[in-house]
Amino acid sequence: MLFRSGQHWKALPERRDCLSPAQAQRSIEEQIQLMVAQATQMGCKAVEMKAGGGTARARFLCEQPGKPGQVDVEGTYAADRYTMTMVGLNLADRNGSGVVIPRILMKHEGHHVGACVS
Repeated sequence: MLFRSGQHWKALPERRDCLSPAQAQRSIEEQIQLMVAQATQMGCKAVEMKAGGGTARARFLCEQPGKPGQVDVEGTYAADRYTMTMVGLNLADRNGSGVVIPRILMKHEGHHVGACVS
């Protein structure tokens, strides 16, 4: 994930997660429904959603004080991997600080590497 500080992009530490068997069995449609539910809980609504043939695209508009925020999501997926890029514009800090982040870029990648080790 990258965030913008002044005129420079700064990388945040890489994070690696392991999915449970139930999470790994979710279809792309279930994943999209989960994304929409999470966005709705944060005051955003999907105004465009398309998925099929290995590609997905979405746009969310977010209610917040002042100028509304926007998040655009694009990605590709297959049975064993996915990539997703999210670009957020004018997003207010959800902790109520009043800080607005003019632009944030997040890139997620995932691929199957084998069973999780606890």
